[in-house]
Amino acid sequence: MLHGLLWILTRAPHAPDVPGARGLRVAAVPGAGALLAHALDLRALAPYPRLLPVGGADVDGGAALLLGLGHLPLASLQRRADDVARLSPSDAETVVAMAGATTLAAAAAALFVHRNTLVQRLARIGERTGLDPRVPTDLAALRLGLLAREALGEGAAG
Repeated sequence: MLHGLLWILTRAPHAPDVPGARGLRVAAVPGAGALLAHALDLRALAPYPRLLPVGGADVDGGAALLLGLGHLPLASLQRRADDVARLSPSDAETVVAMAGATTLAAAAAALFVHRNTLVQRLARIGERTGLDPRVPTDLAALRLGLLAREALGEGAAG
């Protein structure tokens, strides 16, 4: 136990299965400095365990967003959560689908909706937040806001 977290360090290709555990998996690190950097990032997420996936997930682009979020002061998290406070669960689902897709058609398919329905949802999200999910920087801000909302226990980020 370190910083209120259980750390499992292993040379095995797969981490041991700990039922119900939440966390992130980090691939082999090149040295002590990189290990320390990962430890500091993960420690920053300790106050927000609901953001960590059950069963663990590899640190990738999505996890990097989580790690950055963990370093934000509480007031910044609240401001980000406030940015998306008016989004419904279907709006949040739409933002998550857009963040995981490369095209509108792919996002619509992931949501099982017609492309025109997706376009209408995107317009509604823009009206509610002032951010356009079709613009990459706005989409990133929306996704960060949803994660902040989830971290603070104010709604499901998806």
